[in-house]
Amino acid sequence: YTDFCDRYAQLVTQYRDTIVGMFHGHTHITAYNVFSDNSTGTPEPSHVAYMPGSVTMIYGVNPTFRVVQYDRSVPRPYIADDFFQYWTDVPTANKPNGAPDWRTLRYSAKAEYGLPDLSPASWRAFSDQLLTNQTAYDLYLNNYSRAAPMKGGSPSPRNLYCESICESGE
Repeated sequence: YTDFCDRYAQLVTQYRDTIVGMFHGHTHITAYNVFSDNSTGTPEPSHVAYMPGSVTMIYGVNPTFRVVQYDRSVPRPYIADDFFQYWTDVPTANKPNGAPDWRTLRYSAKAEYGLPDLSPASWRAFSDQLLTNQTAYDLYLNNYSRAAPMKGGSPSPRNLYCESICESGE
């Protein structure tokens, strides 16, 4: 697994001028990865990969989907302007007279995490907060699991930080 991730990070760095967005599925969690080139000794964030979650309930998380907002007429090295996450609360929907609610916006990435934009540098700065800011960790963990207790327990701040960072050239 590590070899695959390292090779993928190398490819992202190699084609940094071609790749403008990475949107991944099949992870079942709601997350992101910041890719950085570390060949100079100082990581330089270059890309962000987005994992929007899934509609399946594996790991005990609530089903979700994401809407990405972007403006292709604005030239920049990253594609997403913002994203909007929706999920339905299954325990509430399963109560008598309950029903799934897919219309309620759960959060906007920029507003939720206080990001000025969705640039790789902004996401990297947020990742750094996961280690030292309990409020940032709690907020991200809640969204990561879509407000559901995770089977097997929650990842630590260090684990969430490490999952969010992918550096090549080390």
